Amino acid sequence: MSAATHGWSINGPDPTYQPMDEYDDRHDDYDAPVVLPLPGLDMTRLDGPLPEPRWLVENRIVRQSLTVLGAKPGVGKSWLSMDLAVALAAGRPWVGIDIPQPMRVLYVDAENGDDIALERIQQLGGTSTSLGGRLHYVTASIQLPAASGVARLRATIEWHQPDLVIVDTLASVAPLAEKDTENSSLFLAGVWHLARDHGAAMLLLHHLRKSLQGAPRDDPKDAFRGAGHLIGTASRAWVLDPLHPKEPKFLWHDAKARRGKAQPATRVEVVDYEDDDGNKRTRLETQGTVAGVEGGYDAYLAAVLAYIDARPLREARTVDLLAVEDAPAERTAKDYLNRATASGVLHKPRRGVYRRAEPEALMDPPRSGSLHEPNDPEDDD
Repeated sequence: MSAATHGWSINGPDPTYQPMDEYDDRHDDYDAPVVLPLPGLDMTRLDGPLPEPRWLVENRIVRQSLTVLGAKPGVGKSWLSMDLAVALAAGRPWVGIDIPQPMRVLYVDAENGDDIALERIQQLGGTSTSLGGRLHYVTASIQLPAASGVARLRATIEWHQPDLVIVDTLASVAPLAEKDTENSSLFLAGVWHLARDHGAAMLLLHHLRKSLQGAPRDDPKDAFRGAGHLIGTASRAWVLDPLHPKEPKFLWHDAKARRGKAQPATRVEVVDYEDDDGNKRTRLETQGTVAGVEGGYDAYLAAVLAYIDARPLREARTVDLLAVEDAPAERTAKDYLNRATASGVLHKPRRGVYRRAEPEALMDPPRSGSLHEPNDPEDDD
């Protein structure tokens, strides 16, 4: 029987007809390409315990997962992601999280040129020796998901074999991807799936909606600009909320955590300092979770007030308050003292001296034998 009859004869259905006979005949006649069916899940895995998440960064990034990081410009998202890249490549801790072994990172930076990128990597402690060729940092222009851009990205991923791909930022690399669901789907299929299929996780830096930058919102996921399809696909979404208008201090929120538990909001500060050789360096310091920071502030303030009340003149120098029992690190203690002064709990009648901010204390003139020391070297808060 000819395959063209499709299982029918002049007398009706042919009981000996098999559909694959027609496919085989057509394949033989026209040499059509074999199209394989889509693979399905191995359901036998359900018969035993499923594996725990394979963490690239403990409790923060799962291997072969998409994480989206959102913040308004200037808050510190590039510092956070660049520090992550340097930490992974060097195998050093990142914002208090242990990195057990060095890993390979591909960083696609569409916003900073070579000089700024190298300067920041050096400030974060990166050297050619510590990075060991594991950080491949790209500042070349690339547009995604254009075919030419995807082809170059594929070649780079296949050559470098990264554990993590960082894209900084979506708006610069793939501006159409945040416009609508169709374009975000093209980006996910052409770029994110490419990284995932080669065994890599991806961190995608994104901007927040201008109308929601710094404003309260019912759901933090609504703060991300553009199509919600990207956030819906992501395994994790982070939001950075600024704590100071002019200083790089922010709250790091887990806005979404598909695998693993959402982590408590964490205070992070980008700190510049000089090393022993006088070179400018930068580090990211975590000040603990919001609950931990508030508890630490309350405990330290109670100790400070008790110390002040016990003094004969009911006032104390900065250097003494930094040394009270169970005081936190000096920088944190000074931040707490400044906060207590700004909130009206403490008062500074003179430089380097604190006392309770009581109405009568505000009116008291300097007393004979006070603790004031002109140009107190300990008072630099």
